[in-house]
Amino acid sequence: MDLQDMTRWIKLFLIHGIITFWGLSAWSQDQTCPFNINFSSGDLSSWSAQTGLVGHAVKNYAAPNTGVSTIPEYSIATNGIQVITSSFSDAFGNFQTIPVINGYAYGYSIKIGSTATSWDLHTGTREPGGFTRAITYSINVPAGPASTPYTMTYAYAMVLENGTHNSTNQPLFKATLSTPGGVVACASPSYYLPTLNDANPGQGGGTGTGGIGSDTQPLVPRCSPPGPYCNLDGVNTPNGCHGAHCFQHRSGSQVLQCQVYYQYYQAGCWTTAVSGGYWTCCDCRCGTGGPTCGCAQFSTGPVPLPDGSESGKN
Repeated sequence: MDLQDMTRWIKLFLIHGIITFWGLSAWSQDQTCPFNINFSSGDLSSWSAQTGLVGHAVKNYAAPNTGVSTIPEYSIATNGIQVITSSFSDAFGNFQTIPVINGYAYGYSIKIGSTATSWDLHTGTREPGGFTRAITYSINVPAGPASTPYTMTYAYAMVLENGTHNSTNQPLFKATLSTPGGVVACASPSYYLPTLNDANPGQGGGTGTGGIGSDTQPLVPRCSPPGPYCNLDGVNTPNGCHGAHCFQHRSGSQVLQCQVYYQYYQAGCWTTAVSGGYWTCCDCRCGTGGPTCGCAQFSTGPVPLPDGSESGKN
């Protein structure tokens, strides 16, 4: 491919999740790097950005964005895009947000995403869907022989919430490298959490907002299930649940499928307010007339468990 006088774009998208996008390094025929390609200015200078809602409105932040280091989620104050200049351990993935990879120490990074969901819009429903975020950089590739390629390296880590929706509605991370001739497919990865595609419209997933654990999440659910919490290992924690959704429970040597149990509550589920949020609690009946148990999910975000081959069921 002849790279003379060619312009390339990098565009990153994230839906329903958190991504740490680590700084880029670029080399070319004259060994120059595009200005602030690795966020070394501590802001979004020369980058453009966009926030929005899935399938709905967007808000564009055109370059140069000099001095802008954070951009809020669409229509709420929570940061959806944030330049990181000092490394810390990610609360969900437990990785360093400014990494050292194969001996190379990056100096800056950018986080795309947050723990916000459409519930934070306070519309009373899940609609109009989750948040989207994107950043874009246009590079003028310097002239030079095609035999001396222009190369760029970037690294990324991600945390995506398993909402147990159909696959097309699951969280997505996508990086796109494009030229005037089209998308460079081998340099444009995308990731999502596939499911069995058997969720009914409007169902799937709880109201949780992120990855495993949270600084504000109580360690013990505040529910009163008709039995133990649905579990797969004999420990009285709701590890057999999809968030607050009934899923499986081990009884003796058998792992039973569970459904919502309506004996005590008309809806089968209820909420219990605690400091920092609330628990969504559901009673469950497992097997045919089998044991009862309960599921629980805290409002600030435990990931639905377990994440296995049955993760698309509700």
